[in-house]
Amino acid sequence: MAVGGLTRRSRESSLGILVPIIGVPLVLLIAVFSTCDVRKRSAKHACKAGDVQQCLDVAKYYEDKSDGEGILNFAMSNPDTATAYYFRACKLKSSVGCDGMMKMNGDSNSVRTTTSTTDIADALIAACADEVDNGCKNLDSYMSEGDWVANRSAIAFKKSCDGGNAHACYLVGNMASRNQGGLHNNFDEVLPAFDKACAAHIKDSCEQAKSYRDEQAKRQTTPPPAP
Repeated sequence: MAVGGLTRRSRESSLGILVPIIGVPLVLLIAVFSTCDVRKRSAKHACKAGDVQQCLDVAKYYEDKSDGEGILNFAMSNPDTATAYYFRACKLKSSVGCDGMMKMNGDSNSVRTTTSTTDIADALIAACADEVDNGCKNLDSYMSEGDWVANRSAIAFKKSCDGGNAHACYLVGNMASRNQGGLHNNFDEVLPAFDKACAAHIKDSCEQAKSYRDEQAKRQTTPPPAP
């Protein structure tokens, strides 16, 4: 009995030592992350209210925290949070936000659960149509996600073009000339779009329209091949 009691007391003593060793760091870790989250709470609210700089600040904060690998980084979803706030900034027409969103989206460590590929495509389509720096370049690189991105882009640009957005008209012409998004490389689809963009002095659109018009004239004057 004495031996059993001694063994039991030793086990209880060991547990008494292990609990503080494991518990104290865990409590401190939770406290640190809670303090950081509280510190960013006002910035998050400001971002949701439309403050683009606060969105960028929060995104950068979580991006910096996502550099490490391992179970803790995965559990805290830092890459995903950074992507979400860069996405918000992109939606507010921030080129830095769009660039950051694309960078995080391409990061293999990202846990993209709150920002879907459809949301990203929509944000890039809007950024491109609104002539946000690198917006069209980012959208073009996102076409690799599938034909659905090009189809969604074409629909959005045609609607925007019909509403008077000359840059969107240029994008319609450009996509049609490459047979993208269900559009076709023919004069009826390409020329009207480039002509609208040219009337608004959109860069390269007048040259594109002239090139297609010259090609059309050449085809009309060239006799058909002999049977």
